[in-house]
Amino acid sequence: QKAGLESGDVILKFDGKDIAKPQDLSRAVAAVKPGAIVPVDVTRNGKNETIQVKIGVMQETTAVKG
Repeated sequence: QKAGLESGDVILKFDGKDIAKPQDLSRAVAAVKPGAIVPVDVTRNGKNETIQVKIGVMQETTAVKG
C-alpha cells in the first residue's frame, strides 16, 4: 500500500521487465537499490496503468525455531 499498489492489482511489468510469475517479481525487486523509483505496469479494475513505486528496505526478521 505504501508503494501505491492496491489489493487486486495484477503486476504486468516492473521497471520494464515482464512479470509472468511471483519469482520474476522477487528477482526484479531484488535487483533495484532501495530508494530508487521505478515504473510498475499494473491492471487495476480492468484498466492498464503505470504507477511509480519507491523501493524500500526490507526489514529483517528473526526466525524462531520450534
